[in-house]
Amino acid sequence: MAISLQSLETIKKMQSMIDPPDTDKIKRLPLINANFEGTLVLTNQGLKPLIPDE
Repeated sequence: MAISLQSLETIKKMQSMIDPPDTDKIKRLPLINANFEGTLVLTNQGLKPLIPDE
């Protein structure tokens, strides 16, 4: 699926509206390149792995 450059710019604008860029506090993971095991949960600090209570 090809995404136009204009679509990418729109997506970036939407992301910055939803999630203001304060990347000093939060180091973002490149989700496309990262392999995760388990379930990720969206928290107010970003995506965190879900650690089940044993």
